[in-house]
Amino acid sequence: IIGISGRINNLKNHQIVLELLNKYPYLRKKIKIYIAGSGENKINLLKIINKYNLKNNIKFYGALDEQKLKEWFAQIDLYLHPSFGEAMSSSILQAMSSNTPILASNVDGINNLIGKKKYLGVLFENEINDLKNKINYFINLSKNDFKKFQKVQRDYFLKKFNIKTFCMKYQKVIDEIV
Repeated sequence: IIGISGRINNLKNHQIVLELLNKYPYLRKKIKIYIAGSGENKINLLKIINKYNLKNNIKFYGALDEQKLKEWFAQIDLYLHPSFGEAMSSSILQAMSSNTPILASNVDGINNLIGKKKYLGVLFENEINDLKNKINYFINLSKNDFKKFQKVQRDYFLKKFNIKTFCMKYQKVIDEIV
């Protein structure tokens, strides 16, 4: 199960996974897509889903509160973030904190967050063939390597984005000002 969360708009590029399933029908038997979020582009996505007969592969969850989002992340095996651009993605941070391996588009903001550290996440160019190759990489990943992704991402999140780290950084800024 592949999950995508966040606003449903053109910038987030949800449609690439629909185009992928249309172009490579064998993937329909291997993956399901769970979409959490709401937005103006949902109507267009539903039209594409109907056009390509993908109703059995796509499930919408709507906007979720914090507890429901944790439960949603617990259901998925891979977090997909196909956005055309980001500043700082809270959805990627939520995936890291939830031990969910990340496959994200190689664009500024996202690639700065994930970087090139092995097992922190996998970046793909925003085109269907590269997305297919990276999804197949995760499908064929050993359980051991899958667990490495989970551990590295969670450890990175706890080191860089926990409340104690944020407070220490803010205190340092305050000390420099005063």
